[in-house]
Amino acid sequence: MKKLVFLIAIFALAGCGKETDWRKFNLNGEVESIDILSYEAINKFGEWTNGDLDSYHYKFIFDKSGKYIAQESYYNDVLAYKIVRTRHKDTTVLINYDRSGILENKTISIEKDENNSIHTTYDKDGMIMYKYESAKITNKDTIIFIHTPIKKSEIHSMPTTKIVFNKKKDEAYSEIVEHSTILTYEYLEFDDKENWTKRISTSKDGVKEINVRKINYY
Repeated sequence: MKKLVFLIAIFALAGCGKETDWRKFNLNGEVESIDILSYEAINKFGEWTNGDLDSYHYKFIFDKSGKYIAQESYYNDVLAYKIVRTRHKDTTVLINYDRSGILENKTISIEKDENNSIHTTYDKDGMIMYKYESAKITNKDTIIFIHTPIKKSEIHSMPTTKIVFNKKKDEAYSEIVEHSTILTYEYLEFDDKENWTKRISTSKDGVKEINVRKINYY
């Protein structure tokens, strides 16, 4: 569930508004790529240390103008899939390839306005897998994304999803049908550009995870 929330949140942030994707990811400086690794959190002698490394880790890639152009997912350090992102005016295309470079699916997102967009995902044969609408609601302390399906295929289904970023409490809350999770973050380390490089993520049931970011700059 935490991984699903994480990925939905990333694409929600990258898909809205006119800012550079560096700013949407809350990054300082000209970032080339970010590797995100997760570890079991172990408290030793009053300090949080890295336990077992999660089998999955993710890499996000930006071009020199600050556009988010690709994501790579690795399983045990072997490429599992790659998503290539292109954007032209109000249309964003995400193409998902498997580890062999074979097309798996493609998502086309069209912004209706700054806060609303429609997303359609096609399988490798061009058949619609999902079609859903996203709405962004912003107030002083929170940013809310609501993803609502508007077309379901006979094979695939996508639940209505609500993601809430509480900026004041530094929480990400996601609700998927009857399931929900709340993640809170405590930031431990930063680099010289004040981008966080280590944090503790805690779920509502108390499970803790250490997230480490390796940031490369242009």
